[in-house]
Amino acid sequence: MSHNTQIVSCFRCRNDDGSPYSSLAEMELDDNGIYHTQCPNGHDIVIITQAKKFEILFDLALHAFHDNYFMQAVSTASVAVERFLEFYIEVVSLKHNIDTKEFSESWAQVKNQSERQLGAFIFLFTIMNRRHPTLLGEKWNSFRNAVIHKGRLPNKKETRNYIEAVFYFIYENLKLLKTDMPTEVSKSIASELSKKASLIQSGMDHSLITVAGGTTINASEEISAMTLDFSRAEKLFMSRREWAVEIQNTQLNE
Repeated sequence: MSHNTQIVSCFRCRNDDGSPYSSLAEMELDDNGIYHTQCPNGHDIVIITQAKKFEILFDLALHAFHDNYFMQAVSTASVAVERFLEFYIEVVSLKHNIDTKEFSESWAQVKNQSERQLGAFIFLFTIMNRRHPTLLGEKWNSFRNAVIHKGRLPNKKETRNYIEAVFYFIYENLKLLKTDMPTEVSKSIASELSKKASLIQSGMDHSLITVAGGTTINASEEISAMTLDFSRAEKLFMSRREWAVEIQNTQLNE
């Protein structure tokens, strides 16, 4: 099974017989978060995922790590951080009632430069929390740059440690957002879902999922349900990964 694909249940078949596993299909991940596929019974399926980009990227980094693609794991986890910074900046902008058009024009000035995005995050965090944020630190920044820009080949241990550091950076800041700005977090998620839905052909049935039945990092999750332990989060990820492979193998053997 490719980890750029996900197993989904056909909601039309599910409505017919009530079983979530009666007719499963494989969908290929797409950048716009809208997925088109067809189930074995011929039903066209349109799926909108509510997972934010940083959530999907983090899971792809975990997949790469467990497939022993350590350079890909590091680079994908690094991009997950950048997309989380964008999410953080967007949520704070919503908190201050910044017009969407104005935000988009401002973001266009920094979207291609990760250093500017980090700078924006640092100062917005400081303003909102009256303290300096805890960042990944120079050790991991140097590690990331060596891997991505200099072709350093990371080993398994340091790759896992980097992914763990990324996990805690995103999760701790996400928890702050959900504690201090829950309405704005929900608005960001709802706004993105609305944009995706507007791209679907009028009258076409569609379903809403969180990729893989739940990503390792989930912005839609209640704070009380958040897993703030990387080892436990990784075990849950592996359970979902093994389930997807098992389901696919079952279908192939039918």
